[in-house]
Amino acid sequence: MRPRPGCTGDGEPPGSPFRIRAPSARRFGPVLLLLLLLLPTLAWCGPNEEVREVIEATRFAYGLETDYWRDPSDFRSYEQLYAHYRQGFSPELAAAMAKHTLTSKGDPATWVPDRVQVAELDADKALVWFVTPVEFGKSGFWGLEDYMLLRLRRDGSRWVVYWGDDRSSPPVR
Repeated sequence: MRPRPGCTGDGEPPGSPFRIRAPSARRFGPVLLLLLLLLPTLAWCGPNEEVREVIEATRFAYGLETDYWRDPSDFRSYEQLYAHYRQGFSPELAAAMAKHTLTSKGDPATWVPDRVQVAELDADKALVWFVTPVEFGKSGFWGLEDYMLLRLRRDGSRWVVYWGDDRSSPPVR
């Protein structure tokens, strides 16, 4: 289609303040190339050390039950199992996890989340959340909501989970 006489080809008369020009590839090419080269570097940087520490502590705590089920004979008493769970949970939650593990018929209460989001982080406490897997969700055997929220706190030099709840939505930052 040819432009109307007296027009620039973009539908506006010459000198119009509304004239829109397509950016020149020559002008933006080097910038786009630089961005494409930097993207993998930016993605590699990831979260800072404190955030990584909280994420790892969450995944570690939620993997303790799996460790038990790999070889239950490693834990000959309630005290051994409690000490095992105490590595990642508060005393109250470690006791509850030990009791559940010993009285259940292999029904897991935890799972290692694929992705943990840190919503709040202070020097001694954190709030994290992650998606509930389908098998634990509303149609699964636990009937949990779509998101799991956990509170962690420092216990000496490590982070431990001391509270958890399922919710229908993640926390608002």
